[in-house]
Amino acid sequence: MLMGAVINMQPDLFRGIIAEVPWMDVITDMYNPNLPLTTLEYDEWGDPRDKKYFDYLLSWSPYDNVKKQTILRYWPPVD
Repeated sequence: MLMGAVINMQPDLFRGIIAEVPWMDVITDMYNPNLPLTTLEYDEWGDPRDKKYFDYLLSWSPYDNVKKQTILRYWPPVD
């Protein structure tokens, strides 16, 4: 999650990332109190059902902050 947030905030600093535990959909998961650990994380990050915490989580949630962009790739010819 950290790496997803970081690359969304400063994509010019990285060529790629390795996300070994790719949990990126913070808002959807935090809204589901039936998932393990979710309600325990309310103490650390806040409950997204409260608008103040929802807006904060949304501001850095990797899944919700992906921006549309054009990626130019050059594939060298194979001989």
